[in-house]
Amino acid sequence: MRKEISAEEAKTLFGLFRARVKYSPEKEAYRYFDERKKAWISLTWKETEKIVARWQAALKKENLTPGDRVGIMMRNRYEWVMFELAAFGLGLVTVPFYLHDKPENSAYILKSTDIKLLLIENETQEKALHILAGLRVICLDKIEEWLPEKYDTDLCEKASEPDGLATILHTSGTTGLPKGAMFSHRNILSNAEAAAKTISFYEEDVLVPFTGGYV
Repeated sequence: MRKEISAEEAKTLFGLFRARVKYSPEKEAYRYFDERKKAWISLTWKETEKIVARWQAALKKENLTPGDRVGIMMRNRYEWVMFELAAFGLGLVTVPFYLHDKPENSAYILKSTDIKLLLIENETQEKALHILAGLRVICLDKIEEWLPEKYDTDLCEKASEPDGLATILHTSGTTGLPKGAMFSHRNILSNAEAAAKTISFYEEDVLVPFTGGYV
């Protein structure tokens, strides 16, 4: 049975995720290519919930508080989604970076948004980014060292309001310093709901995101 979730019902992006897990636990949620296994991996909504709970457990150890900003600097990959969902549930604000941006632009964004933690892709990237000195950095190359083996599988949802800040997206900064656009949970949910009413989506449809969340 198809179940549509309105922006009003979801209230927040994490609320939308939890509602979808509730209504469609065994339906396929995500499909991604595992570079190490050289194979496509499929996750149900219930399986995704467990993974997000693990990421939340790791973030809880970082002594972050609701409203703190956490950065994401990597290619378009499934870990981005897991990290962002976990962050939203803890009331954190995500700040995506353009992976190939100029170092001075990245440095400006890091400082202006007061990022507390940054998720990056590999050690080579970490060594190249001298701007990361003194910043708490989590690298995907060592992600299993950061993610706990034992954790509470129940999702944590700290109080977030529909009009609370969800993410900050920045302009390219081609004619000056990057400018941050602030998006609330309601902003994003309302846009998604409007798109769903305009475009006919069906349960068996597969959506392919070509760009990262910095767009």
